[in-house]
Amino acid sequence: MRKEFLANAIANIGDEYVEEFARVKKRKTIRNVFTGIGAVGAAAALALVIGLNANKPFKDPYSDLPKVSTADYASHPWGVNGSGYGWITKGVPTLWNESMMLETMPVYMSESTEPNHEKMLNYIKNAAAALGISEKELVIDDRYDRIKEEEEEDLANYEPSEEYPTFDSLRRWLWSEYSIVATAKDIELRLSTDYTLLITFGQLPKDWIELPSEYDFSIDAAAAEHEKALNYLAERFKALTGYEDHKVSLKRNYMISLAPDGSDASIITNTCLDKTFFSVVEEDGCHMLCSILVYSPAGLNKLGDYPVMSVDEAKKELQSDRFSGEDRMPEDAEILQIEMTYVNWKGFTAVMPYYEFYVRSDETAFFEDGTVCKLYRIPAIPSSFLEDVETDDYGTRAAN
Repeated sequence: MRKEFLANAIANIGDEYVEEFARVKKRKTIRNVFTGIGAVGAAAALALVIGLNANKPFKDPYSDLPKVSTADYASHPWGVNGSGYGWITKGVPTLWNESMMLETMPVYMSESTEPNHEKMLNYIKNAAAALGISEKELVIDDRYDRIKEEEEEDLANYEPSEEYPTFDSLRRWLWSEYSIVATAKDIELRLSTDYTLLITFGQLPKDWIELPSEYDFSIDAAAAEHEKALNYLAERFKALTGYEDHKVSLKRNYMISLAPDGSDASIITNTCLDKTFFSVVEEDGCHMLCSILVYSPAGLNKLGDYPVMSVDEAKKELQSDRFSGEDRMPEDAEILQIEMTYVNWKGFTAVMPYYEFYVRSDETAFFEDGTVCKLYRIPAIPSSFLEDVETDDYGTRAAN
C-alpha cells in the first residue's frame, strides 16, 4: 500500500470508530477468560466444541460435481489417455512448474455437438467490426443449412459402428468440420465451431499489414524489445481480442493471452484456452502481419472446478497395471519435461486439463531447436470423476 494512501486512510477514520476500539480493548481477551476458568474448565469447553462439531455430518466438497463423459473420446487414437511422440521446444518454459499450488482446475463442456448458429454469426460479425469492416462489406459463406440436410440423410441411413457407436457421436464429428467464412476485400475470417478464429490479410505480401519499424519483431530480438513489440500488437488489436489487460508470452510465436487473475490455475487455463497468435514475417526488410489466430472460450460452458491429481499421483497411475504396452510408462522412465495443458480436440464435448510427460526413449532425437521424445498423456482430474471409461489391452480408453 502506498504511504500517501495509508496516511489518508488513517486520517479519515471517524471518532466513533476510535471510541469503539477503546471499549473493545478494555474487554477480557479469550486468553484471560480461559485463565480465569482454569485448565480443567478450558479442556471441558474444548471437548464440548469438538463434540458439537462431531455431530455434523461430513460433506465431500466435490460430491455434487457431475461425472465427465468421455464417450466421444472412443474414436480418437489416444482414447482418454495415451502415448505418442512429443516435441520440446528449446528455450520455451512450460506453463506448469513444481511450485504451483493446484488443488482444482475447471472442466468445460463444448458446444460443438451442434453449434449455436446465431451466436457464431454474431461472433464473426463483431470480429469484422473490430477490424473496421462493416456488415455490408462482408460476404458470408455459410454451410449451416447444407450440413443440416446431411444430418437428416445420415440419420435415415445410420447404423452403429465402432467409429460412431451412437448417432450423437456421428453428429458431433459432422459438425466439428463446420465453419463460417466471411470475406471483405482481401481479408478472410474463418470461424470454427470451437470458436477458433483465423484472420488472413490476403495471400500476397502487398495485402499484408506493414508494422512500424520502431518495433523489433525479429526472432533474435532481445526479450525487452520482443515484449514491447507484442504489447504494441495487443494494444492495436484489443478490440478484436477483448483484452482490457493481457500478458505476453515470449518465444511463443508472438502470443498474448488474457491476464490471469493471479492463481496458478488461471495461468494454465487462460494460456491454453484464451490466447491470440500473430503471424509476423519479414519481407523486403519490413515486418509484415499476415494473419491472426484467436482462440476463445466463447464456445465452452464451465462444468465445475474439479480436484487435480498431483504429478506423483498421475505418474503412478501411468505406471500402474491399468495400462499395458505402449501406453504404460516405465517405472525407470527418464522424464525430460512435465507440462499441463487442456485437450480441446474438435468434436470432443469434454475439455479438461491433462498432464503430459515427455520421456527419453530409444527413439529420442535432439535437434538444434528442440527434442523429439516419447509423450504420455493422462487427465489431471482423477478417473473417479470420469464416466464411459473402460480398460483394455491398449490402456484406458473411452467405452464404446
